[in-house]
Parts: sequence; structure tokens; C-alpha cells
Amino acid sequence: MEEQTFASELVEIFLITLVAGVLGSVVAGVSGYFGRDSSIKLETSTGVGFLVGAAFGATFAIFRSMMH
Repeated sequence: MEEQTFASELVEIFLITLVAGVLGSVVAGVSGYFGRDSSIKLETSTGVGFLVGAAFGATFAIFRSMMH
């Protein structure tokens, strides 16, 4: 197993964060769209979903890179 460079680890963390943010945004958008509470705007729920997903993704990616 070759040694990963710092730059490739940063790229990996960024990509995992981005994918998790997009997934969180989609989940929050779909659940907000079909939810009964229509007072929350779709943009707000997708934005919050993106932030929450990105936070979880970044945490996961950082812990994953520390384990190697």
C-alpha cells in the first residue's frame, strides 16, 4: 500500500464532504417537499440538509484519514 500524499488526502476529504452534502441536500429537499410542514421553504431545507450532510461527511473523512 503506497503512502498517500497530503494533497490527495485533502482531495479525498473534499470529495466525501461534497458527496455527503449533496446527499443530505437531496434527502432534506425530498422530505421537506413531501412533509406536512410546508411553512419551511424548500431552499432552506436543502441548504440546511447540505450543511448537515457536509458536516457529517467532513467528520467521517477526517477520521478515515486519521486511521490510515
